Amino acid sequence: MDKENLHLDDLDKKIIKSLIMNPRKSSRQLSKEIKASHQTILSRLKHLEESKVIQGYTAIVDWDKLGYPLRTMFFIECGKLDPKSFDSLERYLVGENCFIQYGLLHGEYDYFVVGQFKDQKELMDKSADLRALLSKQTDLKKFNCHAIAKMRNKQNQDL
Repeated sequence: MDKENLHLDDLDKKIIKSLIMNPRKSSRQLSKEIKASHQTILSRLKHLEESKVIQGYTAIVDWDKLGYPLRTMFFIECGKLDPKSFDSLERYLVGENCFIQYGLLHGEYDYFVVGQFKDQKELMDKSADLRALLSKQTDLKKFNCHAIAKMRNKQNQDL
């Protein structure tokens, strides 16, 4: 099922859209809002979770209010790209709270990393650590860091 698209009907789409707007909504609240039985909602949620359409429930964090006003995006190009290098990078990023998103890219760059930092010093220190790790484990070609002026999560996606 990983490689094929799952068919979603209108009820599934309503459930997903409602949870995108508020992931803390209970199944009973969903039932009332969508006008479907509670048992139907529970059954659909279970199916959406088992098929990995819904992979978790999350909160949207205002990093500024937590004292992390600097947002950056790193774009990284490596000469040699292999799964072992990505696994090592991933282990490092998971252990560092300042890095909040990362992934593989296709195109000019191989990786992207999004970071949230308290101040310029933390940004410079963590950036240097990340660059050093990549230089040691890959044939690092480009390491670009861009400030993110404003970041928003889109909450009303069309399905």
